[in-house]
Amino acid sequence: MLKSAKMEQINIVVMNKDIDIITKEIINLKLLHLLKINSLQDWTGNLNTVNTEVINERHNPLAKRIKEIIKKMGIDEDKTKIHEEEIKPFDDMEAQKIIEEIELKLNPLFVKQEDEKLKTIKHQEIYKQLIPLPLDILRISATRKYSFLNILTGWVENKDFSKIKNELESIPNLIIPFRSEKNKILVFIAVLKNNKAILEKIIQITPFEKVEKPEEISGISGDIQKKIKDDLEQKKTALEKTEKKINALKEKYSFPLINLSKNIAMNQLTVKAKNYFKKTQHTYLVSGWIPFDEKDKLIKIVRKLTNDRCYIEEIPVNKIKAVKEGKVQVPVKLFSPSLLKPFELLINNYGLPEYGTLDPTLLVAITFLLMFGAMFGDIGHGLVLFLLGILLLKNKKESIAKTAALITYGGGTSILFGFLFGSFFGFEIINPLWMRPIHNIMSFLKLTVIFGIILISSGIVINIINNLSHQNFKEGLFGKSGLMGGIIYWGGIGIISKKLIMPSVALNSWMIMGVIGIPLMLLFLRGPILKFLKKEMDFFPGGIANYLMEIMVEIVEIFVGYLANTISFVRIGAFALAHAGLFIAVFSLANILKEKTGGAFLSVGVLILGNIFIILLEGLVVTIQCVRLEYYEFFSKFFEGKGKKYIPIGK
Repeated sequence: MLKSAKMEQINIVVMNKDIDIITKEIINLKLLHLLKINSLQDWTGNLNTVNTEVINERHNPLAKRIKEIIKKMGIDEDKTKIHEEEIKPFDDMEAQKIIEEIELKLNPLFVKQEDEKLKTIKHQEIYKQLIPLPLDILRISATRKYSFLNILTGWVENKDFSKIKNELESIPNLIIPFRSEKNKILVFIAVLKNNKAILEKIIQITPFEKVEKPEEISGISGDIQKKIKDDLEQKKTALEKTEKKINALKEKYSFPLINLSKNIAMNQLTVKAKNYFKKTQHTYLVSGWIPFDEKDKLIKIVRKLTNDRCYIEEIPVNKIKAVKEGKVQVPVKLFSPSLLKPFELLINNYGLPEYGTLDPTLLVAITFLLMFGAMFGDIGHGLVLFLLGILLLKNKKESIAKTAALITYGGGTSILFGFLFGSFFGFEIINPLWMRPIHNIMSFLKLTVIFGIILISSGIVINIINNLSHQNFKEGLFGKSGLMGGIIYWGGIGIISKKLIMPSVALNSWMIMGVIGIPLMLLFLRGPILKFLKKEMDFFPGGIANYLMEIMVEIVEIFVGYLANTISFVRIGAFALAHAGLFIAVFSLANILKEKTGGAFLSVGVLILGNIFIILLEGLVVTIQCVRLEYYEFFSKFFEGKGKKYIPIGK
C-alpha cells in the first residue's frame, strides 16, 4: 500500500502458428504492458517487425461503418451481452457482405424516418398555430373569398400590441387578439387592399412574426380543424410504421453487428499488440512489463496454449541496465484498497510516483480529510455533502463515482469535526467535544502550524527514503528536502519552540552549532564530498565562486522556503474561522430582518439561503485550499510526478 506494485519484465518467444491465440489471450488477460524490446536490448533491433498497415486499411473502414449503424439503430453495446465464447471469427469478405446487406435494408428506412419526422414536426407546428384561430377567419384566409382585404396572422410582443393597434387607427382595420403565450400574443389583422403598404410598414417597424398559411388548407371550405388533425395522425402513423420496421431489423441484426464490432475491436487490438512484437522466420518475440504477483498466471496459460512450445524469460527490474541508467521507465501500478481509490484522483492530477518510490495515497487520504474537516467542520453542512455524495455514487462513470466518494468522505469528516466544534448549520446548540475555534483562535492556529510541521516532515522523510533507495545520495543527503535540509528544518523548529515555550532560558550555542551549523557546513562542502566519494579530484569544475554562489542561493531557499511552507498551514485555521465568521454574518442579517414586517419569513429565508451560499462557496474554497497544501507544501518535498502509468494491452 505504501509502494506501487512490484513489476518484472517478461520476454516470451513462441512459434508463428501460436502467435494469434497467444496474442488474443494476452489481450483478454489485461495483464501485460507491452514494450518495444529494442529499447532495452540493442541486438533486437536487427529483428523484423510486423507490417500491420494493410490490416488496418481493411479493418478501420469496416469498424467505422459498423459503429455508424449501431449508433443510428440505437443499439446499446453494453446492454447487448455477448459472451466471449459466442464471438465467432469472420473474414473480411463475410463482414463486408453482412454490412452491405444491413445497409441496403436500413439506409432507405433511415432516410424515410428522417423525412417523416420533419413532416410530422412541421405539421404539429401548423396545428399548434392555426387550430386556436376561429374557423371563419381561417376560411377567409384559405379561400381568398374576400379579395378586397389584406389579411395577416402572427405573433407580437405584449408591449407592441397597443402600439400596432394605435398605428392602425388612421386606416380602416380589424385587429383581434386570440391567444397569449409567455410574453407574446397571436393576432389577426385585416385591412383594405389599398392600405397594404401602410400595414407592411407598421409590421416592419414593430417586430411581427407571420404565421404563414399552410398550403394544405388553400381552397378548403370544410372543417379545417379536422383536416389538419387527420393529416397529423396519418403522418404520426406512417412514422410509427417506419420505426417499427427499423426496430424489427434492430432485433434481427443486433447480435451480428455486436459480434462483428467485437471481432473487429479484437483484431484492432491484435494489430496494436503486434506493432510491439519482433519476429524471425519461425518465431515471434513478445515483451512487456507485468506485476510480479500476476506473472505466474500468464506463464501458465502461455505454456498450456503452446504445449510448452515456448521460451519464457523473467527479468527483475534491478537487473535491467537501461532502467538503472534512467533510459527506460518502469510503469507504475498503484494498488490502493478500494476505500482509498478515490484519492488516487488527487495523485493522478499531479502525476504518478516513479516506480520504486513510496506511494503517498494513504497519507494524502488522512491529511486531506483532516484539513477539510477542520476548515469545514459543521454537522449540518457535512450531512448535506455526505448525502450528495451518496446520491452521486450511483453514477456509472468512474471519475464521477470517485469524485462522489471524495464528497462523501469530506462530508463524513465535516460531521465529525462538527461534533468536535459543536456546530449544526452554524447554531451552537450542542456542547463541543473539543473546542470552538472562534473562541480559541490562538490555540487553534498553533495546532494548524504543528500539523503543517508534521506534514512537511513526512514529505522530507519520504524524499530521503526514495532517494537513498535509488542510491541518489546527492538529493537524499544534500538536497533541499534531503537529510541535511531536514536536520536544519527540524533544528530550527526546535530552537524556535524552545524560545517560545521558555523565553527566559538562553539558547545553548553548542546546540545551535550542532543542529544548524554542522548541516550547513556539510551543505557548503557537498560538491567536494560527492566528488571525493566518486574519486574525482576536480572539486570545483565551474570555479569556486560559482559554486559558493549556487550553495548560498540554495541555503537561502531552504530557510525562506521552509518558513513559508510552515506558515502556509495557518490558512487551515484562517478558513475554519472564516467558516464561523460567515455564520455570524448570516445570523446578524437574519436578526435585523426579524424586526421588519414579515420578518419571521425573511429571517428563515436568509438562514436557508445563507447556509446554501456557505456550503457552495466554502465547500469549493476549502477543497482548493486542501489540494493546494497537499501539492505545494507536501508533494513538493518528494514528488516529481514523472511516473509512467501501467496500461496493459486490452484495458
